[in-house]
Amino acid sequence: SLARFGHDVPKIAAVLKAAERNFAPCKAPVGPIGAYIKLKDPKWGLALCNETQWNKGAQVWLVHSHRDIDACRKILKDQKVSDREAQFRTLNTDDFEAKVGVAPEPTILDIIEIDHPNKDCCRYIRNYLIDTHQLNEVRLAEAFEDGKRVVTRDIENVHLPNGVQHQLKRRCYNLNNARTRVERVQTMSKSGGLGSVYVGSNRPNPYDVDISGQKSQVVQQLQEAKTKLAGLKQSMDIMASEKNAAFKALGQAAKEHNEVDKQVRDVAQKIKLEEEKQAKFVDVDQDGQDQEILQLMDTSAFDEEEKTLVQQIESKQHDIDSIANHKKKLAEQVLEVESRKKEAELKKQAVANELQDAEANLKTKLAEIGNETEKEEVLKKTLETFKTRADEAHVNIKAKQKDVEEVFAFANKFFGAKWTGPIVTDREQKDVEKDVNLLEKKMNAQSKNRNLVQVMANFRVAEQQLTLGQANLDNLLKTKEHVEARMRSLKKQKKRRLGWNKRCSQFSFDKLLGQKGATGRIDFDDKKMTMEPIVRTDYKKDDDDDDMSKAVPVKQLSGGERSFSSMCLVLALKEATQTPLLALDEFDVFMDERNRRLSLEILQEVLLQHKDSQTIIISPLSLSSIDERTGVKKILIRPVDRNQPSLDFTAAQ
Repeated sequence: SLARFGHDVPKIAAVLKAAERNFAPCKAPVGPIGAYIKLKDPKWGLALCNETQWNKGAQVWLVHSHRDIDACRKILKDQKVSDREAQFRTLNTDDFEAKVGVAPEPTILDIIEIDHPNKDCCRYIRNYLIDTHQLNEVRLAEAFEDGKRVVTRDIENVHLPNGVQHQLKRRCYNLNNARTRVERVQTMSKSGGLGSVYVGSNRPNPYDVDISGQKSQVVQQLQEAKTKLAGLKQSMDIMASEKNAAFKALGQAAKEHNEVDKQVRDVAQKIKLEEEKQAKFVDVDQDGQDQEILQLMDTSAFDEEEKTLVQQIESKQHDIDSIANHKKKLAEQVLEVESRKKEAELKKQAVANELQDAEANLKTKLAEIGNETEKEEVLKKTLETFKTRADEAHVNIKAKQKDVEEVFAFANKFFGAKWTGPIVTDREQKDVEKDVNLLEKKMNAQSKNRNLVQVMANFRVAEQQLTLGQANLDNLLKTKEHVEARMRSLKKQKKRRLGWNKRCSQFSFDKLLGQKGATGRIDFDDKKMTMEPIVRTDYKKDDDDDDMSKAVPVKQLSGGERSFSSMCLVLALKEATQTPLLALDEFDVFMDERNRRLSLEILQEVLLQHKDSQTIIISPLSLSSIDERTGVKKILIRPVDRNQPSLDFTAAQ
């Protein structure tokens, strides 16, 4: 059963099988590939599972183009089937070499058999296992010392058919002392460090074992099952015929019973008539008549016959009841199966609804983050405006207070009130004396035609202006407090949003690295405003997720691994920040062909999900593996002649 590769794998296989007509002839998806991989020797099963990352490698479906990947995902979405347990990869039609290097030890590819009815599909699956998991490079040894000798050999370099120089892995699995199962995997790093990791798992091996005669045994079992099915059908036919015969016998018995009952009634009627006749002729020989009457009333023979018929009817009725009970049990089983089916459909719908709600919440949070950023900028500008207005109000209030003090001094002097002391001022004494002389001259000039009412009116106006200014100041202070509270709230939201961006970047970075069998994290330093990606390239699924002792910074990786990790970091940051524009310039120049192909697949898979952003990829190498489809445009720049005296614009017309 395909359920050994994942709970939803049988549903995915059924949906894609039914949708084969949507693809071009001989272009249907091939998979899951785990169903076509069989072990020649089951003791090496853990090595195959560990290298293919258990069910993840077995859940792969090979398709002919990236358009087919989109088509498969759309088909599953239309049928409301989750694609979390379906890994779609574009197949490679090349003819890879299964045997590389000169080492005599067998590889994992040697102990498996690809059992697909189509030879081309067998070649596609083999190419995938070689290109993605390098099963033709991982060696197998019977004992620990044999495996150690394998990995401690000198590095072996080979030339692939495409002309690329490739360095073979120094990786080997060895059995336990009982030679029954894989115990350890030994590796040798480029720096010369020897590693040995225990391989063990309680999970069952999902791959089939290729045992000789298994096919004939299955055929024999199938034939026996067909024979049993035919016997059951024959038994059902016999039961049906017996049922019909029982119904017929029951009807015949009922008919005979009715006839006997009629005969009994006729005899009783005759006896009654004879009794009436005997009552009329009393003188007749009473003894002879009584004897005849007794003979007529003797119905023992009829009673015995009736009893026999009743027994036959009861026997047939018992058979009918047993058949009805069997039919009732079958109906109950059918109802139970239908109820289980309905429960499964309801659970499936509930999971789909939860997934849709999670996606909607994520989009809503992203939109709120963008809106909160705009609101923060607006509030900053508003706060600066309010601060400017508050400063102006303070200046105006000081000026008004000065005017009020001058009015009070003039009023006290005008009304002869006692002087309470000098007015505090920053001016020099000469300036004050000049102002006093000028004021005295004005007062003397105005004392002739002075207007007390006008002075009091000016005083009241100044007092009202002071009250109004104080009220405006209070309002501005309240507004300032409100803005400061809002700023504190925005800082908290910004901190939460920053934490969410960090978690999103960490998750996306580790997920993208996992497609190459690696793991990693991003160390953020908020004080220094820096971040540093850390990567572990030899991570396996059975390892502890928190064990990053073997991880190193990206700067210390080789050229190809550093380029791949940097690309994963850029894509992870894009997922978190949702930038509308992304440009990658010559990111793949230090990668080998396998890493380039994997990087381009990841770029297409991730970037085509963002319909509201644009990505520019610049590469001096071939981009033939990228399909030109909706949303993708390739521009090829012709080589430039460095010695030409002038530019030729005719080619652009």
